[in-house]
Amino acid sequence: MRHEILSLSASHFQKVGKELRGQRPYSDPRKEQFRQELVSISENFIKKDFRGALPAVNLLHRRFLFHLFMPWAMALDDRNAYTLSREMRALLDNLCKIWVEESNKFFFATTDGDFSCLRYESDWDILMDCINRYYNVRPSYQLVIFRIPKHLHEDFLFVGSLYHEMGHFVEAYHNISDRVLDKLKARLSVPAEEKQIRDLYFPIIQSTYENGVCTNANLREKLLKTQLREYIADLFGTQYLGEHIGNHIEYVAAESMNEYDDEHPSPICRRKMEEAFLNNDRTNFVYADIVDEFAASNKPLGLRYIHPQNGSKLDKGEPIQIMNEDELHSLLWYGWEVYLRGPQAMANAQGNPTNVLSQYDFYLKLNEAIRESIKGFFNM
Repeated sequence: MRHEILSLSASHFQKVGKELRGQRPYSDPRKEQFRQELVSISENFIKKDFRGALPAVNLLHRRFLFHLFMPWAMALDDRNAYTLSREMRALLDNLCKIWVEESNKFFFATTDGDFSCLRYESDWDILMDCINRYYNVRPSYQLVIFRIPKHLHEDFLFVGSLYHEMGHFVEAYHNISDRVLDKLKARLSVPAEEKQIRDLYFPIIQSTYENGVCTNANLREKLLKTQLREYIADLFGTQYLGEHIGNHIEYVAAESMNEYDDEHPSPICRRKMEEAFLNNDRTNFVYADIVDEFAASNKPLGLRYIHPQNGSKLDKGEPIQIMNEDELHSLLWYGWEVYLRGPQAMANAQGNPTNVLSQYDFYLKLNEAIRESIKGFFNM
């Protein structure tokens, strides 16, 4: 990148930094401190002499700017605050506490976009030391960014998709996909298992074969890893939502249930992996390898959803008192159970079967009851 273009990008970053400086303080002290540190980085970034720097150093500045600083700034821009409700943020913080050591070092923010997770940086300390060396600021916390469509930012039926995205963060933190990939690569040397991998679990890798022989092992490994991460994230979410983790996949897949892309297995394949988890079917060796690696990290996967003690109130469209974390994270599974039974079942539970809400009003009532239940648990 020419130094003139990098200088222009630096000016854009400084502009965003000034906007961040003018925002109201965040209530989360971690987020507020990170905001102030990012403002300082933006001010120091603009002071750099890109014209006189070596090309390799300019490339480093560019990578920091586009891969870290600008995504951080967009996630901290309070004009994007609508993309995640505080109840959802509370759920993510609680999941982090359950699954991650030193969870107070992380905080979550979101931007508008298709569901995705800007992944956890495993070499965070090295990156921060480098940032401190160049910009005289060392960020105190790690920001994990999720993208979520803004029309779903307060939808508690599809918050299950955030559990999938949280699965991406957790598996990266515990380095699950790399270890499972090592097992898959060993299985590729066994003809019967290679056939299952190609035909049943990762048909995307067929593109790397000619006449039954792999012609591009590097591409095959890349495709395996990206799709494996999706399976892992699905299973993480399935712990809490059971079969309902797949509802969002069905929602966006429409009629393309057999289609896959470079990153995502087909919805049909993903559903089969979830079923293996729900049935503990270890003949599905991809599922078995994933479960074994989580167990080896002392963070075992398991079916975690339970029927809330006060679930009958949610049947009526009323908030429930959540008694513990198990019930908290089961609330989304049970919310789907209520939704799929429909508005007539809610009217029956209310004892007034002739007073049936429209589908839309039923959705709003249930969604609000779930929100209020979460608020009650966290005393919001």
